[in-house]
Order: sequence, then C-alpha cells, then structure tokens
Amino acid sequence: MGGIKAPNILGWDSLTGRLVQSLCGGPMGPIHIPPCRGGSFVEPDTRTSVETAGNQDRAGSTTRSSITGRRPQEIVASLNTESSAESAFVIGGVNSSETIRGLASLNGISIAELERRMQPGGYAKRGFCAFFSEIGFLGFGESLVKVLVEDNDFVLGQGSSHQEVAEWLKVFTDLPYQNSLADVSGITYEVETVTFRGAQYSPFEDGTSANKDITVTNPVTGRSIRYSALLPEMVARYGFYEGHGTPYRLAPADIFEMFPAILD
Repeated sequence: MGGIKAPNILGWDSLTGRLVQSLCGGPMGPIHIPPCRGGSFVEPDTRTSVETAGNQDRAGSTTRSSITGRRPQEIVASLNTESSAESAFVIGGVNSSETIRGLASLNGISIAELERRMQPGGYAKRGFCAFFSEIGFLGFGESLVKVLVEDNDFVLGQGSSHQEVAEWLKVFTDLPYQNSLADVSGITYEVETVTFRGAQYSPFEDGTSANKDITVTNPVTGRSIRYSALLPEMVARYGFYEGHGTPYRLAPADIFEMFPAILD
C-alpha cells in the first residue's frame, strides 16, 4: 500500500505571535522531563536515575497537521530486510507465525537473552555500554515468541501488516511540537508529546532509540492510546508491540480501533 503524506504543520510562533508553517519542524513547545521508563545504552558510570526538571507547562505550542493521503515513502525503506542465516525471518518484512514460532534468535541475539533483558530490571553490557530498563518490555516469565505470534496472527488476520501499522504510529511521533492537532482521514486527533532526559535504546541492539512518549486522543470518542516513540520501529522491524506485563504495551486491536482508516 502507499504511504501517508508528510504532515503540513501549522502553529503559532510563541515569540512573534505569528502563524508559521513547516513541513519538517518548527518552534518547540515547553518540554516536560519526568522520570524515563528505565534507562538506555549509556556509559556505565553515568547510568543514573533521571529526576524531574520542574513542573510541566501545559501551555505548550498547539499545532495542526493536515494529512490527506499516504506517506510516499515506506517506513521500512531504511530497514534491513535481509533474512538471517538462522531462520527465514525477515526483519522489516511480513513473516508467517510458523516462522516466528521457530525462532531461536532475533537480530543475532538469542530469544532467551532477549527475554532476560526485556524483563523489568533487565540489564545487558556490551563493551563500554550497557542496556537497562526498569519497567521492561516484557513481564516476568513472559514468552517473547508467544507475544510475537499472538500479535502477528491478529494483524495479518486483519489483512494488514506491521509495517503499515508502524507507518501510522510514526506520523504522530514525527510532529515537531509538544501539543498538536493532526487531521487524519477526516478525524482530528489531539497529540501530546512528553520528552525525557536520556534515551531508551532498543533491546534488539539495532541502533534505534527514543526519548519521548506519545499520547493520541480522539476528542469525539474520548479514546486515547499512549506509546513510546521507540514502538513504531520495533513494530515495523519485528512486529513487537511489547508484552502484556508492561504498561508500555500497545495492543494492535487498540491501534486499529483508534485508526480505522488503516484498513481502507
């Protein structure tokens, strides 16, 4: 399927009071810096707890993004789509649940090691860097393969793909303002971004990271979803929406309910 067009951002310049327009950025609203979800790949001697930097200013910039079609470039364009030698799993591609069930490793890391580091408090050291997540990506004792298969069955059963789902989530992570309005397929969504001091790196060691959480709300229904800006990459690459044992999980069913146009 085609892509969602890049948002056309409209917002108020807080310094000049004038309406400004940007296709890829603009003046940033006040940044809220609460404790992060739990760490990242950092130098071991600097891996410290993150403290809040004052109260959030709720008067952040409000912007409007108009999205009338699909983004011309696929989110998977920058992904590695080569199959590993150990399995037929294609990173950034469509995989059968049978293939996923047979996984012994993913992105060169054993499933057992991924499950260990994804649990709350999971830790992994690589050279001079270390990965740590206090909240985790899976619950204690939760099976990564079982989670992947469950979500893969659901998404493919809807006639969609993880890459298409990730494409929609990425639209809202790309907005350059703290508070935004995004018009998507006739629905105006309210988007709030919370930025953290320090990034959370992917447990898959694929070079991706994020330092913000996104909350998207449909003001008509009052329904909201919340996710880490790291999630779209994990969804696109591995079909991973996080486990049932972490508050950061975003179930595919909730995404389809929020964005019914995915299936159009």
